[in-house]
Amino acid sequence: RQMQAVIDGPTTVERPWRSFGVGLSVTLLNPTLLATWAAAATTIMSMDLFPVNGTYALPFAIGVAAGASAWFFLLIALLSRYRDRFSERAMQRTIRGMGYGLVVLGLWFLGVFIHWIATS
Repeated sequence: RQMQAVIDGPTTVERPWRSFGVGLSVTLLNPTLLATWAAAATTIMSMDLFPVNGTYALPFAIGVAAGASAWFFLLIALLSRYRDRFSERAMQRTIRGMGYGLVVLGLWFLGVFIHWIATS
């Protein structure tokens, strides 16, 4: 019985709060976080979706935090529940599809920019 334990290796105990803490610290220490959110906020403000004043800063921050949290909780729940159903090929297709979506979004923003330049 001891020999089997040596062959299988040590067992690991999953600690969700520790994993959460590691993920949070990696995110907070990411130097591109500030630049990414500054670009996102600038893009949203340039589209005149919201009035640009201080009264909307806190609701915007709460909305961003709630939306990002909901997205990751949903992603984790789906991946945890259906982990065995995702093949390597399905994951590659999903990642490729997300890449195509980002390219389309980038082209749309380019079109908006070109239209803005042409009409200014």
